[in-house]
Amino acid sequence: MAWNFDGSNDSLTNNNGVSNIDVAAFSIGGWVYMNAQPTGGETLLMTASSISSGNSAVNFSGRPPNSSGWKMQFNYRFSSTEGEWEYNTDLNTGQWYHVTITFDRSSTSNNPIIYVDGSSVTVNELEAPVGTGHSGNDSVSFGENVGASGDLDGRIAEVFFYNRIISAAEAYTLYRGSPGMIVNGLTAYWPFVRSKVDVMQGADLTIKGNAAPIAHPPVVYPTAQILQFPSAGVTAAITGTAKDSITESDITSGGKTVIITLTNDTWIAAGTGAIGTEAQSLAICQSLDSAQAEGTGWDAEVKNNFVHTDIARTSSTVATITIGAEASYDITAQETITMGDIASAVLTTSGTDITPSDNTFTVDIVAAGATLQGSLMMMGVGI
Repeated sequence: MAWNFDGSNDSLTNNNGVSNIDVAAFSIGGWVYMNAQPTGGETLLMTASSISSGNSAVNFSGRPPNSSGWKMQFNYRFSSTEGEWEYNTDLNTGQWYHVTITFDRSSTSNNPIIYVDGSSVTVNELEAPVGTGHSGNDSVSFGENVGASGDLDGRIAEVFFYNRIISAAEAYTLYRGSPGMIVNGLTAYWPFVRSKVDVMQGADLTIKGNAAPIAHPPVVYPTAQILQFPSAGVTAAITGTAKDSITESDITSGGKTVIITLTNDTWIAAGTGAIGTEAQSLAICQSLDSAQAEGTGWDAEVKNNFVHTDIARTSSTVATITIGAEASYDITAQETITMGDIASAVLTTSGTDITPSDNTFTVDIVAAGATLQGSLMMMGVGI
């Protein structure tokens, strides 16, 4: 279900009963829909220290458009001057949009990030905040502000609150799925699947006016177990001593490293291997593959001799491959090494493999005593 508000005096509220939403850094949002073009500010969702004038914190609202439709505005109350930001693009009335807003009130220099239908949008600052961000928040209001004005002629559903800044990949997952797919930091959630009583954290809502449940927005609920989430903007970059400089003697003596750093995703936890199973850990190492078939080259002496302990999960986003000592490594011609896909099975949220780009380096044959140079740079892009 979703909830419809008629623009008169409708609201759903909880006064002083919503726990764990009074945090400096947070993410908030849900599905929103405007029935008609607003003539003033119409409150979609609000947090506050109480349901009374002057106690608001977040005010996410629909505003009059530049031309037709409506615009989104996000306000946060500070002790001296309230911060105001907008997405200055006209949106359609009569259409559902998924919105995620992340913000950190701990500094007046912080700006919110707004995602519309899973993608970040340009945010304009209308009024810079001054003072200290409003705290003591344990109340919510949907469809009307805490001063009993700003009445919404529109709809809301799947409203959520996280006590942390979620990532771009997670914002995309919320758009494609539901908050039930990402429970880390989810401190309040109103699915409205059946009625207002579908809540998390025991934060039931009081109905005012003619607020009423209607058909649910376009959320597709999975029928099978969720093992992986959709990816958005997931990348991988390569650094390490092997990238900086590598010689033939470096390979024969061992110790050079290849460091893989993820953005907008994390490695799965250790299992029997450093990253997932032994086989999964080994597969990451063996994704470094030669285009040649040298009898004593990379594939024969390096790739085939990797073991799962050659990779270490040094943090949630960083893994380090250490090349072992391969005394028999010897090439007769230039060798081209390419890193293959990073499997989605070793990533926490991405539902697809990361296909590397610019992922090739060459190892040149040199005369005895000369320097063998190799270079490597890889960027991964989620597909």
